[in-house]
Amino acid sequence: AAASGDKKEIAIAWVAREKGESQVYVTKVDESGKKLGQKKITVAPRAAKKGGVASEASDVAIAWSPSESGEGWIVSWVDTRDGNAEVYTAKIDRNLTKTVPDRRLTDAPGDAAEVHLLVRGKETLVTWSDARQKPDEGKGDIYVARIETRSLNKVGAESRLAATTAHSRSPQLVAGPGGTVWASWVEDAGEGADAGGAARFSILDDKGAATTTTTLAGSATRVIV
Repeated sequence: AAASGDKKEIAIAWVAREKGESQVYVTKVDESGKKLGQKKITVAPRAAKKGGVASEASDVAIAWSPSESGEGWIVSWVDTRDGNAEVYTAKIDRNLTKTVPDRRLTDAPGDAAEVHLLVRGKETLVTWSDARQKPDEGKGDIYVARIETRSLNKVGAESRLAATTAHSRSPQLVAGPGGTVWASWVEDAGEGADAGGAARFSILDDKGAATTTTTLAGSATRVIV
């Protein structure tokens, strides 16, 4: 869910099946939880091609964009409409009308998963787990991309926060002190390890690249910051 700037309206993004096809929806509610509107955001054909499988939408995220960067909600999700799972984004206004059409953000082998957004004025950071380096194993690393908040155009190449042999997942981004951005995620233990996954933490520079990465002690299944 993401509240608008004045906190009078909240948008909730989710994935549901209609006639057997998964699509992204957004529901708008007021502060009391009363439903104000709902719209299907994706209309991608999902039917399986001959010998293939139906495409799917999943892992949806949503964030509010202020008026100075084109008021509305940015919606991001994982979609297999072009084959493997890639990250897509779109933008909708207060009436849930799409103002920026679906944009494919990634183009790589291996599947993307678990997208998360952080709006930072004129730019928005998008993070996700991506198995492009190990597509056959399905082990992801955490990537961050910058997009223009108004247009959703991509700004430069995405950054990989850490290259590891384990599977990295469940990324989160938050605004840190002094204008910094903090990223956290879980790095699952390798095969045969007795312990659970490790929580990892990075401080990002203004291009979304990691300047400091720390592994926190203990075992973790999910990190929320």
